[in-house]
Amino acid sequence: MNKLIIVAHPDDEILWFSSQFKDASNVVVCFSDVIDNPAPGYPFIGDKRRRFFEEQPYDHFYSLDLEEPGTFGLVNFDTAKITDTGVKIPDPKTQKKYNQTFEIIVDKIKPILSGKDIVYTHNPWGEYGHPDHILVHRAVTKIAKEKGIPVYWSTYVSDWTIKFAYKTLYTSKVDLITHNTDNQVFNTLLDLYKKHEIWTWNNVYRLPSMEHFLSCAEKDKDGGHEVDDLALPFMWVDPVKAFFPGKKRAEI
Repeated sequence: MNKLIIVAHPDDEILWFSSQFKDASNVVVCFSDVIDNPAPGYPFIGDKRRRFFEEQPYDHFYSLDLEEPGTFGLVNFDTAKITDTGVKIPDPKTQKKYNQTFEIIVDKIKPILSGKDIVYTHNPWGEYGHPDHILVHRAVTKIAKEKGIPVYWSTYVSDWTIKFAYKTLYTSKVDLITHNTDNQVFNTLLDLYKKHEIWTWNNVYRLPSMEHFLSCAEKDKDGGHEVDDLALPFMWVDPVKAFFPGKKRAEI
């Protein structure tokens, strides 16, 4: 089977898709550089990420080397609104960049999806709550639908996004895949991420023993049936501990 994984940022592929990494025909990362408008950027992270890809050992793993739209931390997912390109961004300038980035990614991934049997990508709530993840999800599902390719999403979720997750899903057409995670792939790339100072999660994180992938009809911005009677196998993560160690959510 010709599998494809498409993720937003370097390290997303092992945080959310380690179980599929080795079997994939290609693992594609969208972003390298981070802009500083208005969310805080990270000096030289693009160069560090490029050096990582020059050193990492997997031939099927590469980056599109695009610029992030700078959305992290701008959305309150308790009240977030679904849009055609992902999720509504409160800052107009960043919203414009977000929409432009969506079109760029759609254009870039069209040829990559050709001939694929199945594609894995982020879920429509952005795992712990990253608008870039939702943007990539929307771009991938748009092209995959046109090509008739089934799309499976990670089921990782956090307390930041659980309400939004239920708002995005229909109760119909649910399919579930479960696989054991791959600690060998995870640790190999983790060591390189740390070496290049671009590991974005906390240093004590350990993979769960297995992870789930869901194929499910989405609710669009105009409405649909919310999931209220479906027990989904969510995989819980804690972004507060990841990004703000020692603090509680109320302190962020």
